[in-house]
Amino acid sequence: MGKTAKICSLICSMIILVMGFITPSQAAETKRILIVASNLQDMGDPEKHDARNNLWEYATPYHVFVSHGYDVDFVSPKGGVVPFMMDPLGISSYTIKHEGFLERANSSLKPEKVVIENFAAVYIGGGYGTLFDVASNRELLRSL
Repeated sequence: MGKTAKICSLICSMIILVMGFITPSQAAETKRILIVASNLQDMGDPEKHDARNNLWEYATPYHVFVSHGYDVDFVSPKGGVVPFMMDPLGISSYTIKHEGFLERANSSLKPEKVVIENFAAVYIGGGYGTLFDVASNRELLRSL
């Protein structure tokens, strides 16, 4: 057996050995990402300043996560629909049309439904809403 074949054999053996230590549930858990978003439309002020989530700060990371094989869940203080501002351009438009972005975002989990140990990572995008309802939601913060 040549040097290259020995190296390939050694690498394959190491991969099989490592895979033996990872349970199927651990492997599944590491392929999930939690995105934290706001439920707010406005800041609650008389002028109704926009507080929705910034679409561009959520759709692009969502696309990257999905493209790399991650299952993505959304969580928000109230669960359910999370509103977005900004026009769906480029990747945002693609992920809305082809990757189920809005379906996932509009069925966000309530904080009490999140088991943080099931996620490999947590992502918090932008928009003013996260400064209000996410930052002040004790149950959501506890779950993170």
